[in-house]
Amino acid sequence: MSKYFLLIILLFLLSSCSEDPHQLIVNVYNEEVPGVVKDTTLLVMSDTTYFKTSRVNTQFSLRIGLGSIDSLECRPIIRFTDYSTIPDSAQIDSAWIHLDGNNSLSKGNASPIAARLHPIGGLWTNNLDEVWNDYTQNIDRNTLLAELQISPDDTNNYTFTLNDAGLDLVRTWADTATTPDENFGLIIDFDQADFIQYFSAINSGGDPVLLLQYSLPADTTVYWDTLLANYDAFIYEGGFPRQPNRNYASSLIEYHSLLNFDFSGFLASNNNEVTILSANLQLPVDLNYSLLDPLYDISNIVVLKLDTLKSDSLVADSSTGLFARLNYWSDDSSYIEIGSNDNRTTLSTMIRQELSTGKTTAAYIISVIDDASNKSSRVSHEKEQFSYLSFFTYRDPDVLRRARLNIEYWVPAKPRI
Repeated sequence: MSKYFLLIILLFLLSSCSEDPHQLIVNVYNEEVPGVVKDTTLLVMSDTTYFKTSRVNTQFSLRIGLGSIDSLECRPIIRFTDYSTIPDSAQIDSAWIHLDGNNSLSKGNASPIAARLHPIGGLWTNNLDEVWNDYTQNIDRNTLLAELQISPDDTNNYTFTLNDAGLDLVRTWADTATTPDENFGLIIDFDQADFIQYFSAINSGGDPVLLLQYSLPADTTVYWDTLLANYDAFIYEGGFPRQPNRNYASSLIEYHSLLNFDFSGFLASNNNEVTILSANLQLPVDLNYSLLDPLYDISNIVVLKLDTLKSDSLVADSSTGLFARLNYWSDDSSYIEIGSNDNRTTLSTMIRQELSTGKTTAAYIISVIDDASNKSSRVSHEKEQFSYLSFFTYRDPDVLRRARLNIEYWVPAKPRI
């Protein structure tokens, strides 16, 4: 009789767990409990792309961009406002502005940019200030300060030699009668370009430099001083063409895509008694309509958990470290996926969090984040990087080109009677 009594208790416990179908998803896995590890693949149920209308503040970017690609145009703006190391009696005789090249972005053979320096007409601290609502009204294109040919290159350094108009402007900036708020700085402008050249920005280790040669009264010595930029950013306008039946994840011109997955069939087929151990998102991409910055490639493309969905916007879960990097290419470069075990574990955690609330569907955001974001911080979005990744929608007739979740999971062993 005791054997039968124990068997009834065991069956009762198992059936009780099934009545709370999601408790086991989080808590049941234990190496000492008999079970089986399995895997399955879930195709995306639906997807869409959202455009973030607010513009990116490029003031704290580690690179400033010059040039154009697709319909995007970028122009650096720089201010040198600290002349405290220059004696009041100094006569500035020559001046140069030096920029360190920091990678370029193009779609093939590109022609040099005829870059020009012009004075800016109004006070600014970043590219979002009101004076940049129409940048052409805030620069003096009739006054040329310097000009230089810029070729697409990753490491070239560029030095503009200021002409007489440029020297006069620097002398005004250096005059103690000029306050920093009266120093509006300069813009690097162009007319035609088919690539973007990046330069190192403030706090990058290769800051923009104003190099001065000056003399003092009754002194034949030639003096030199190097001044670092105090403000920089780049203004931008335009974007890139989107193709029909494609989703996008992009930076600078920000698009974020939402993928919806249905777990109901998967849970039902396993009597709702499963534990998600690991998850990998594979995202087939259309490289014909993608453009990736070679400095970053796909290193900053991530999966985020949806927090709030509105009619015209979505909000990601901003919990510290709650993102998984989609930073691994397949052998044939047809899709990207989560390459590391720790990131796959993070995605499985996100899935468990959704299912443990009783949901049978889950939504995830594909986004581009800041390079400095890590597992100990909340994510932020890349500032200077212009990249966009195109991928196929759930409607694509070829199922191999649809986004998919590969899930490794554990189920308890069936009781032996």
